[in-house]
Amino acid sequence: MLWIRRQTKAAPKSGFRARPLGNCEPSMSGTPARGFDEFLRQLRGELEQALTAWLTRSEAKGLRGGPALDALRHSVTALACRGGKRLRPALVAVGYWGVAGGAPGDAMRVTQSAQVAMELLQVYLLIHDDWVGQDEVRRGG
Repeated sequence: MLWIRRQTKAAPKSGFRARPLGNCEPSMSGTPARGFDEFLRQLRGELEQALTAWLTRSEAKGLRGGPALDALRHSVTALACRGGKRLRPALVAVGYWGVAGGAPGDAMRVTQSAQVAMELLQVYLLIHDDWVGQDEVRRGG
């Protein structure tokens, strides 16, 4: 069973008490793995919308730098929007939820900007990896 540590008001100054992850939230009933799958599925849907909206706004107010910059912008958008497991943003939300408590949906909404930033960082890291490795095509795409 997965465990998280959470500071509570009643805890001594040293600080933390352990509680099972699977019993954190009634809406995430069943095993912790099934609850995380549901959490991840919901997060992916909301994150895809937020990421698309951010990229659209960014492109609308973007720099005009000619065909090279337009090609880069198109590549970043295509790579960011091609999907994936989205585990990094999920870990951002779960980390917040583990510390702040509350409902998982609240953690998703509060951390959405950080989730988008995490995905954009991942896109940068993938592009950098391809550039350093002199790869012409991204694996899987």
